Amino acid sequence: MGGSYLLSDSQTFFARYSKGGRAIADRLLQIGGTLNQDGSLTSTTSGFDTTKQLEVGYKYGTSDLMLNATLFDTVTEDTQAEVTSGLTFMREYEAMGLEFEGRWNATENFVMSGNVTWTDAEISDDVNNAAIVGNTPRRQADWIWTITPEYVTDTWSVGASLQGSTEYYVQDNNDLKQEGYTLVNLFATYWVNDQFSVALNVNNATDEFIITESEEGSAAVGSFVRARPLNGRTTVLSLKYMFD
Repeated sequence: MGGSYLLSDSQTFFARYSKGGRAIADRLLQIGGTLNQDGSLTSTTSGFDTTKQLEVGYKYGTSDLMLNATLFDTVTEDTQAEVTSGLTFMREYEAMGLEFEGRWNATENFVMSGNVTWTDAEISDDVNNAAIVGNTPRRQADWIWTITPEYVTDTWSVGASLQGSTEYYVQDNNDLKQEGYTLVNLFATYWVNDQFSVALNVNNATDEFIITESEEGSAAVGSFVRARPLNGRTTVLSLKYMFD
């Protein structure tokens, strides 16, 4: 349910409330205490997770400039069974935040676009582990952003995408932490003619080492931690030909 109000030809105010859900489905088979012997649900679960979200925002747009700002408040239920760690949980998360996004056509050739989001999130309930209630969810940074400058001509284009994040915890117990980072991705394209082009992409150009999450939430000196990093520097050169 939502609505918008046109303040002027270039300005709009909007508000929206939504509620949705998904069936827990086969995950119920892996979580103890959720099913009776006859296959019916126990009182510990409804058989589905819901998400409720309220958004209020403002949009500004002209031929050269676009700006959007959205304030959001979200409550999400999450029932999971993780294959790698064997962890099962039935949780609720609460998050509120503010998102900005924009695009600026500085000249006929130069365009700058980007977004930045601030989020204040916490684990508001956990059926099996009350000790983590109030903690910040794994991989949830306070600030994330993307800035993309690009210069385009009739025969070539070049640009960069800067993706950044402040520090975040790699697990829900809020012990091990990934420090803040900025990823630099570069891209360029040259059109030889209307049909043939050459493109070069360099992702993580500065070869940053970044962990997204780990199986272990804590570690001592000499401990092994199983973690998932982002790819290091990768370079792709591609040729494209479009047939008539």
